[in-house]
Amino acid sequence: MKRFLREIFRRHRLLFSETDMIVQPQKTCKGKSLGEIERHLIEEFKAASRPEETNG
Repeated sequence: MKRFLREIFRRHRLLFSETDMIVQPQKTCKGKSLGEIERHLIEEFKAASRPEETNG
């Protein structure tokens, strides 16, 4: 898993360049492919990075 995460961060250096984060893989990651983990991590990161919409 550590190797997968390092590879994902290496492939997407620009996306993660100004970010400090702690990644704690969950049990559901076990047995997943690099592509599956990469897609999910990128989706979650982008969702968390979006400014929250305000109603008003």
